[in-house]
Amino acid sequence: MSRQISPAAKRQASRKRLGGACKACHDRKVRCSLAKSGPPCTNCSLDDIECEPRVRKSQRGVGPSTVVSAQQAHDRTSVSATPSRQEVPGSFHLFGNHDKADVSISLVPPLEVDLDTRPATSHSRRTVPGNNSARKLDDLLRDSDGSHPIASEDLATCNERSDASCSSNYRPFRSHFSHFEEDDAPNTDSLPADTPMYGDPTGICAVANICEPEGADSSGHFLLPNGIFASLDLEDQEYLRRKGAFVFPESRIRESLVRAYFHYVHPFFPIVDIQDFLPKHESGALDKISTHLLWSMYLAACNFLEEDVVQAAGFTSRKEMKRSFYRKAKALYDMQHERERTTLIQAVLLMTFYSSDTEDKTGPWHWIGVAIGLSQTAGLHRNPHSTASRIPQYRQRLWRLIWWSCVHQDVWFSVGMGRPVRINLDDCDTQLPVAADLDALASGVPDTLREKYLPAGMPELSELFVELINLAIIQSNILSTHYRARQIRPSTADVMEVEKRIATIHEKARWFISSENLMVYYYACHLTLFSKSVLTVLYRPYLLRLSQRHTSSLSHEWYSSIDRKAQAAASGFNKILEALITADMVMECQNIICIALLPPMQFHLLNSTSSKPLIATLGQHSLDLCMLVANELRKTYFGASLLHQLFSQAQTQIRNRRAGPETTKITNPETQTTCLSHGSMQVSRDFTDTDIIRNLGSAFFGFEDDLNGDDFAMFNFSIDSPEGTPSNQRIRWYPELPIEI
Repeated sequence: MSRQISPAAKRQASRKRLGGACKACHDRKVRCSLAKSGPPCTNCSLDDIECEPRVRKSQRGVGPSTVVSAQQAHDRTSVSATPSRQEVPGSFHLFGNHDKADVSISLVPPLEVDLDTRPATSHSRRTVPGNNSARKLDDLLRDSDGSHPIASEDLATCNERSDASCSSNYRPFRSHFSHFEEDDAPNTDSLPADTPMYGDPTGICAVANICEPEGADSSGHFLLPNGIFASLDLEDQEYLRRKGAFVFPESRIRESLVRAYFHYVHPFFPIVDIQDFLPKHESGALDKISTHLLWSMYLAACNFLEEDVVQAAGFTSRKEMKRSFYRKAKALYDMQHERERTTLIQAVLLMTFYSSDTEDKTGPWHWIGVAIGLSQTAGLHRNPHSTASRIPQYRQRLWRLIWWSCVHQDVWFSVGMGRPVRINLDDCDTQLPVAADLDALASGVPDTLREKYLPAGMPELSELFVELINLAIIQSNILSTHYRARQIRPSTADVMEVEKRIATIHEKARWFISSENLMVYYYACHLTLFSKSVLTVLYRPYLLRLSQRHTSSLSHEWYSSIDRKAQAAASGFNKILEALITADMVMECQNIICIALLPPMQFHLLNSTSSKPLIATLGQHSLDLCMLVANELRKTYFGASLLHQLFSQAQTQIRNRRAGPETTKITNPETQTTCLSHGSMQVSRDFTDTDIIRNLGSAFFGFEDDLNGDDFAMFNFSIDSPEGTPSNQRIRWYPELPIEI
């Protein structure tokens, strides 16, 4: 007996979704862009032929009046050894029927064979009279036409077990996502599973472990075959065309961008599958590469292009080129052009390489948050269960690299922005990357492409990346221990343990610095710089306590030793900077260097205020070297401009204090005047460590309770109020910074 269908359901049933490919592309077995771009697809447009959408086999002959009953479906599944999917006339929309742009998905018949096949015990339906729970379950799941959605052998097995085990008769959680599959696919296991999804099986909202208790030990990872999405509206496509999102640079410029990317971005940010990307890009098959990902890769590579290439591309500077590429990538993101989740995470992560000004609401901090959210939705932060055999090893490797790259970015920008880290490592159990993971990304690349685009010494660079991630984990632990609102006071043993871990990384970096390979030397220098910077981050809170003479169980001698170690770390940082200057590598420095410069420069600034002339002179010279590097990097990074301006103003404040009290105007953001003011404050010529360190405490580093996260670029000045009582006043220093439009 067929089920009555409402007029609304009939209208929905008459709609047919587009197949994954048009008829021409399907016959030639080539990739089709019909689902994304709409008719005509790219191939038909190039061949100048008619682009005719293909109707799936399951829709042929299925009209509004044709209904497949559950009992008929059950009869067929009991006869046929190979289950086939049937489509019922009707469709539903994700998140309701309110938005016409939502994805239309065909209903799945209730009696599909479960994905986790169970041994059949009987083909007859039987019920144990005394089992009330089984009878209630039988009544609840009985269809209106008398058919039963539970296979009889499953019910028989359930009746022979305890009531608690009856829940295993529910359909597996995985089968509820079968509507993502192609209806005419001969084998569902061979479908491309590009959409990862994660649901914590132990979470509060986890219903699956109640319905299927035996799956509670799984990791919660699911691979969903790509759904067929509606193409973009004509207005959206026209908007992207006006933005130039589909117009790429000429071949010579593209090759330079890709070479710069794999030389200067990929070794410390390995989130792109080289053996999949390079052959497509080299052959000019850009339609087979994600447009969003491609522009994001070009954006990241702009930081390392030579000036003649930048000018040949029609731009006057790297910053202008980055701004143009960023706008294209952001337009693609806003239009939701990229549907594959893993590819979207890759593209968004690479968009963190762009920042324009302090008021940018979609700067690196924003994109890191987006990437982390998408990664956690896909389950990249959790290690797939050993039973997740459907997830290929190469995909698990790539996920590991993407996730730990998220951790690396999150930690360093947390330091740079003075904000708490987003990722709690206690919530993650993804395996740490190993060098073999990076090597596997390039294992199948032809030698010609390897020589043309990839740097020499890839195995050594892979080992350096592993140490870079270890350093990021150490820094995350330091921030969560020493720079939190409710601080945990660690013991000397804890500090020594962190020192040992950093020293191990530093020794490995020193070993690679002796390499004759220029790229290995370049990355080993960066890792050494980062390790020295992390050391100064570790020591900084203890120097504050030393200068403030806080009473503590720790001895004054121990604090003094921390001071010496911090000075040695800052001095070692400068030695590596000198090496990069000598090798003429400053203009190719990584963007994280702008953040790594901050802690050592604070110590140099502190030394420059010493009452001892020799120490003050050394501190000033060390600070000048860092300022020289920051000034050079201003041509590429906005963060370097921020850094240079910050310490220039700090030096101005110190000179003003030494010169005695003077009356100037306070910075007014509305009038854009930048003359810093201290009012009529009385300033002593004898400076303490606390004065200088506290003045820089708000800059990028402040986790203090009274610091607004948006106003990190400030100084705190102690001034005298009209009543003569000291007070604190915050003074902005950055209103005249150029804002890139």
